[in-house]
Amino acid sequence: MILKKKKRVLMYRSKNYKIGFIFIFLFFSSGFLLAQEEEKSDCLLKLEEAQNKFDQGRIQDIEPLIGQCLNGDEFEEAEKTQALRLLTLAYLYLEEPELAENTMLRLLQNSHEFAINEAIDPSEFINLHAKYRTAPLFSVGFLAGGVVTSPIVTQLNSTRDLNNDARQSYTPLIGFRIALMGEYKLMDKVYANAGFGYKSIKFQKNTELINVVSGTVGGGFEGVETQTSIELPLIVRYHVIETKQLKPYVGLGVVPQFLLNASYPGEFLKNEIQGSAAATSQTIELKEDRNRFNLNAVITAGIKLKVGEGYLNAQIRYSYGIFKYSTEEAALAPSNPDLLWDLNDSSDGYRLHDLGISIGYTNHRYIPKKLR
Repeated sequence: MILKKKKRVLMYRSKNYKIGFIFIFLFFSSGFLLAQEEEKSDCLLKLEEAQNKFDQGRIQDIEPLIGQCLNGDEFEEAEKTQALRLLTLAYLYLEEPELAENTMLRLLQNSHEFAINEAIDPSEFINLHAKYRTAPLFSVGFLAGGVVTSPIVTQLNSTRDLNNDARQSYTPLIGFRIALMGEYKLMDKVYANAGFGYKSIKFQKNTELINVVSGTVGGGFEGVETQTSIELPLIVRYHVIETKQLKPYVGLGVVPQFLLNASYPGEFLKNEIQGSAAATSQTIELKEDRNRFNLNAVITAGIKLKVGEGYLNAQIRYSYGIFKYSTEEAALAPSNPDLLWDLNDSSDGYRLHDLGISIGYTNHRYIPKKLR
């Protein structure tokens, strides 16, 4: 009997504990919900009430509820978009076309990428939206990446004598390119791109002097030429596919280029000509021996991926120099005579071509405007 009484007491206490825990849980849960409700701003509560009135057909009550809130900073961007959409619909139903147009413009200025939902938006709202420019007017962005450059020799001007023959080769090396770009839509899927860029390239030249009698190597020259230049790319792009999230493209254009500097840095020079003076510790300037202006024909291919209000841009670009980079006078009369007499090297006639891979970001600039 005593054991049975103890079990009943324990069961009773356990039941009371469970009821107590449930009561405490409900108390704090309700308190949390009330706190959340209190945290809502007055304007947010009015927006919810305005939506309810719209659903009930009480259109005339919407503007007095949220009109004042839209003049301040009470709403977050998403809430302001909802409120402006609701108010535009209200003005349309109240047959207030001028107010509806003004509110639609404010809606597009607040939410640049606002999209129509044809499943739920009424035809009046869709037709009004179609009267405005909603696409970005232009875009700005940047690109940065690596570039590999190699000469295309059009005229060999190597130094040699009666007993020695020169064997020359060029090795492409990795440089870099950065650019600021602007984009403007010309027509459907076709865009004009212009920009301002900086390019730093380098390539290695190797010369071996082979004795024509003995067939042995009588010396050689090894130098890494570096060039820096300003680029002004002018490219027309075509979007092969144009969706909101993905835009693969191809492009053709020209790139005027202005040489800033060209040299053989001393640390990248090596001279093995027998009997010649040591001239490998100093930088040999080549700027005066190179044409200052050049024009490149370019072809590009890339893809743009939607990120925020812009696009992540990945691009491959091939450039071909139309003009020769070295002057005729530089062949046998370089600006620095050490190049010819101490290093036994002369500038060949060559064009440059390069292949670059870049990545960057393009940000759209929207200026909504009523078109008709």
